[in-house]
Amino acid sequence: GEAQRGSGDSALPWRATKAARVDCGPAGKRGAMSAANPPDAPQVFPRRDKLRKLEEAVRARWEEGHAFEADVDPSKETFFVTFPFPYMNGRLHLGHGFTVSKAEFTAGYQRLKGKNVMFPFGFHVTGMPISAAANKIKNEMAQFGNPPVMPTEADDEEAEAAAAKVSNEAAAVGTFKAKKTKTVRKTGNIKLQWDILRSMGIEDDQIAKFSEPVAWLDYFPALGELDLK
Repeated sequence: GEAQRGSGDSALPWRATKAARVDCGPAGKRGAMSAANPPDAPQVFPRRDKLRKLEEAVRARWEEGHAFEADVDPSKETFFVTFPFPYMNGRLHLGHGFTVSKAEFTAGYQRLKGKNVMFPFGFHVTGMPISAAANKIKNEMAQFGNPPVMPTEADDEEAEAAAAKVSNEAAAVGTFKAKKTKTVRKTGNIKLQWDILRSMGIEDDQIAKFSEPVAWLDYFPALGELDLK
């Protein structure tokens, strides 16, 4: 069971008490915020906006002072760091930021120690995944139209029932078969490659271009450079 705090009307489990305290109406904090910001009013994030202004000022100072450029001094010790370059079948995300931050912190630390530091950065645009994703767009347009018209819920349930039957038959002979592909597991209920691109904010009239692998290479690296700034 959950721990309890206090007595009297605070004898509810702590989580429930906390929820009751937060949702306390006009006299409480949330009620006051709701009164100041009606549901139809645009949301404001002053602390976030302040941080973004500070970030812009610092970034401008870095660019003006060429903070991340260095002249090689042959008399100094050298240090090289790299990491797996982001694959360009989508936008950069938190996982990329987490990975690159470790390399960036290391590079900065070694540079402060007076070493010649080389930290190259690039984007991974080779291999089969991009080609496979482009082929998915082609197949989805051929099967469902442009833009694709999703199957009805009844069709979806029938497809899931068929997939479950195959999975059960495979399990009966001792063979494991996942009910969902890796892409579906990572993107929730999004099942079409078209919908994955749409979820990234790409308009329908642009998605058809991604049926060609080169379109991915023209689109996502430029956004990656923008995100890195």
